[in-house]
Amino acid sequence: MANPPISALPSSVEITTACAPIATAIAAQLKAAGVSAQTVSSPTGEADCTILTDGFAAASTTARHWNALAAARQAKGTRTLLLQSAASADTSQTSGMAGLSRTLNAEWPGTSVQSLTLHTSAPNSVASIIQRALTLADVGHLISTPESFATTTLGPALSPPLQQQLQSANTWLVTGGGRGVTAACTIALAQRAGGTFLLAGRSPLIDWPNDIPRTHSQSELIGLIARHRPGNSPAQLRHIARTLLTSQEVNQTLDTIQAAGARAQYIALDVADGAAVATALQTLQSAHGPITGIIHGAGVLSDRRADDKTAIDFKTVFAPKVDGLLALLANLDLAVLSHIGVFSSASAIFGNPGQADYAAANDILGQIAIRLANDHPHLHARSFAWGPWEGGMVDAGLAAQFEDRGISLIPMQEGARIFTDQMLSRDPHPVQLCIGDDWTH
Repeated sequence: MANPPISALPSSVEITTACAPIATAIAAQLKAAGVSAQTVSSPTGEADCTILTDGFAAASTTARHWNALAAARQAKGTRTLLLQSAASADTSQTSGMAGLSRTLNAEWPGTSVQSLTLHTSAPNSVASIIQRALTLADVGHLISTPESFATTTLGPALSPPLQQQLQSANTWLVTGGGRGVTAACTIALAQRAGGTFLLAGRSPLIDWPNDIPRTHSQSELIGLIARHRPGNSPAQLRHIARTLLTSQEVNQTLDTIQAAGARAQYIALDVADGAAVATALQTLQSAHGPITGIIHGAGVLSDRRADDKTAIDFKTVFAPKVDGLLALLANLDLAVLSHIGVFSSASAIFGNPGQADYAAANDILGQIAIRLANDHPHLHARSFAWGPWEGGMVDAGLAAQFEDRGISLIPMQEGARIFTDQMLSRDPHPVQLCIGDDWTH
């Protein structure tokens, strides 16, 4: 970490009233220092600086971050400071404002969006910290300590761990593990550690029809279904084909895990549905015993510039990542949980145009992993901030964009090896890992 340079107080500031007590305290503190400060329900974009208090608001995790994005759009063109708290003991209050701010900076050249993590939520203490923070040059993400500020930086590159555990979690719950990147990592872990793997995904499993030849090509399958199942609309044909291909891939994952000598079962589950998660976990643990490991790989992309995102877009991306993990943690016994690996993204570390929601959600996953490691020393926690993979959610268009930026793709086999090495490592640190190229170059 490094200390940021000194700047000057802005002459005019607007503070949003998402958290009214903190907004009022900040305004009073700045007025006493000679700043023209006022509280507003929504930014006008006319002040030199805008301070968003949504990170302290009494709202759901998704709502807090969506509201912060909406307010930041109103403040666009000003120096904008997004506040977030690290003081709450409630995991659901974990914030991803840093990931959000990094993406907004990437999308809005010439606009300064900064985040500040505060280790207090007392209004007067927050106000004093803000007054000092506003005298610091804009350096992206700031962290307040009792006596100073610091910025976050990447640590050194790591070599593969030398020691690995022979014993691992006995029963793993894997979200999004039926296909793609998470499936590759789960298979690699099963091959080296054994155990039981309960794969949860939103797609139902259906049997391949006996009268339709197997194929991996969606276009070919649509033609086959049209010939064998006349009367379906083009949209229906595409849906049937996608469902069949998804089921085929999930079944291949289950077969490969079992061929490695491990046990595997698939359950159709939307992890963002808290009630469904509670019911499913009760059923699964009655059948298999306590779940002792989590691999949280569920995720959805809905890339769109921040100016164009809707609340539905935001929730679509945010819910599987954040609400899903919170639902799992709320319904498992953390005292018996020995391993947790969450699939974050390098977009949370560097920001990525079109992925304000994805970056914020993945930033939260990293923060939760750190908190779990600190609060539960027996729990081996890892947050994998993955760069782009060869395959997974990276299609040809995205791959070309990364290539243009000089960012290489992670080979599937290599990424799975890194994941397994880290999950079986005896070293409890570091909790957060960034895998792939540095996007700042």
